[in-house]
Amino acid sequence: MPLFYFNVDGGTYHWTDVVGKSCSDVGAARAEARRIAGEMVASCLLAGRMPDDATIEVEDQNLRPVLEMKLRHAAC
Repeated sequence: MPLFYFNVDGGTYHWTDVVGKSCSDVGAARAEARRIAGEMVASCLLAGRMPDDATIEVEDQNLRPVLEMKLRHAAC
């Protein structure tokens, strides 16, 4: 199965996924990004702060970008 990396960028905050996760295809990687985003949104809401510009950037195993998801869109 292909490996995908789920990086988080929130303006002043950046986290690079160095481990990655095996997903069957880009659709499965999109579902994983939504899951991660949902957890992040819940954590941000509990902390009382939700960055408007935060995104999850997904890269394939060759570190090519395959999708970008804004956290505020994942909350819908």
